[in-house]
Amino acid sequence: MLQAVVERFPVSFELMLLAQIIALVIGVPLAIVCAARSGGPFDRLMTGTAFGMLSVPTFLSAILLIYLFAVRLRWLPATGYVPLTEDPLANFRFFILPALTLGLAEWPGFMRVLRSDMIATLQEDFITLAKAKGLKPSRILFLHALKPSSLTLVTFIGINIGRLMGGTVVVEQIFALPGIGRLLVGAINTRDLIILQGVVLCVACGYVLINFIVDMLYAVLDPRIRHGHA
Repeated sequence: MLQAVVERFPVSFELMLLAQIIALVIGVPLAIVCAARSGGPFDRLMTGTAFGMLSVPTFLSAILLIYLFAVRLRWLPATGYVPLTEDPLANFRFFILPALTLGLAEWPGFMRVLRSDMIATLQEDFITLAKAKGLKPSRILFLHALKPSSLTLVTFIGINIGRLMGGTVVVEQIFALPGIGRLLVGAINTRDLIILQGVVLCVACGYVLINFIVDMLYAVLDPRIRHGHA
């Protein structure tokens, strides 16, 4: 049981890691721009787009991406897996569509949370002081507003790990990835309770570990927490 979980875990971990990176790369810049131009046309457009993307199920995004990039354009493979140790480039090509499927489902939540916090932060007195000193708007956004606004985003990422683990079950089935999600489905179909309990235990431990790391990151992002425990 342990060997089966250990062999499948790197696949699911890589998928979740790439999906989180894609979601953050899309969601964080959009949140910053929307917060800086709150109430403008771009902000309204992206807010509406985010609401629309939240309503799209993961399996539908996967099918559309396969049809576009694998069937029509033939740029990427639809299914399959190559270990990272054998061929890193081929491994990355096989993970692009699955990770993009999960990333497209996750970025709207990241954008909405960070946008809301940054809008509130930009109204604080220390931001007004930074503007009075003549600092560049980009410096104010990235150095003074982004860091204190990231606490809720970090919390959301930690909580979102559970949802992401659930998403890997569907994505791994569609793209034929030999990860923990596919192992879980196989154990359910064959009624293998030992494998099933092992997978559930692994997911639960991973969820607890991720949330512990998130708690540690609070002290990095907010100096008040460090000084409060000192």
